[in-house]
Amino acid sequence: ISPTISPDGKKIAYIKLKNSGQKKGFLTLSEIDGRKVKRLLDNPTASDPVFSPDGTNILITKGDAFQKVDLTGRTIDAYFGIRDFDTIGSFNPTGQKVVSFLKKPRRKTSRLCVTENFEEYIELYTTEDNPIRDAAWSKDDMRIVFVTTNGIHSISPDGGDVGDLLISAEQENMDIKSVDISSNGTN
Repeated sequence: ISPTISPDGKKIAYIKLKNSGQKKGFLTLSEIDGRKVKRLLDNPTASDPVFSPDGTNILITKGDAFQKVDLTGRTIDAYFGIRDFDTIGSFNPTGQKVVSFLKKPRRKTSRLCVTENFEEYIELYTTEDNPIRDAAWSKDDMRIVFVTTNGIHSISPDGGDVGDLLISAEQENMDIKSVDISSNGTN
């Protein structure tokens, strides 16, 4: 589950589940054609892999922490005790910031946040009863595109200028779960 392609288009990182129906598993790396499969982490607790913009690291959600690993599986950084974070969206183009989602336990509130160090975060957008599902940072560092159960939206990295790109209610039988931005940044 959760495949992500390296910036150079040569590798794919994904989560290999031990058993069907699980949401967390082994961080796995392979060539884009599926050859040379390598398990990067032996502990089946990883989810939501994201390549750094330079393709040398992968950031994953791991329990109540985020962990950055290199392509050999060696841990570079681990950020622990990040209560309420749900998952990672993507890095900004310089690799210095990450957009992620924040959910308060037992509440219907969902927040879109940006962090530079995983100790502090800036809240960009809050929604009630309309969970944030995914987010992607534009290649020009000017917009963050994010998906809620309501549709696809965009926001500036400082939290201003929120706009709707596609509203699910206006489309027949549409249920959007993820979003990404093309490599040239135009789509």
